Amino acid sequence: MYSAPHTAVGITCTMLTYKLTNNLNASYLVGGIAAFMSHYFVDYLGEAGLKKSELFKFDVLPNIVILLIGFVSGNFWLFLVGSTMGNLMDIIDKKFYLSIFYPKKYPATYFFHTQTPIIKFTEKQTKIAAFVSILICITLIFI
Repeated sequence: MYSAPHTAVGITCTMLTYKLTNNLNASYLVGGIAAFMSHYFVDYLGEAGLKKSELFKFDVLPNIVILLIGFVSGNFWLFLVGSTMGNLMDIIDKKFYLSIFYPKKYPATYFFHTQTPIIKFTEKQTKIAAFVSILICITLIFI
């Protein structure tokens, strides 16, 4: 799965922990751990490959918008921790994403990516998932 859905699920973990506990430290710790663990399960949703020209529009841009939403809403640190922890398995296995741009110099590892997707998204569903991720994060502000 591309990073925007991992970001949305990770932020859901930190924001809901905050809403339940009203404690920032618990939200960073417990929500962050839940966000990290959620990555494994979200990867059971397999994405359709996007063209390199589409990656910015359907992966990078949604993440930027989501973090801007966090900043404007006053929840930036909860959003950042959720986003980072929700994507940490990819950050580790893809060598800070260097393996995408320099696969020979920084080959990807598979410490955390051993599962086979159960549900395989089409290209259209993969693109929709990016924008649904933004909507989820907007909704979290109002809960």
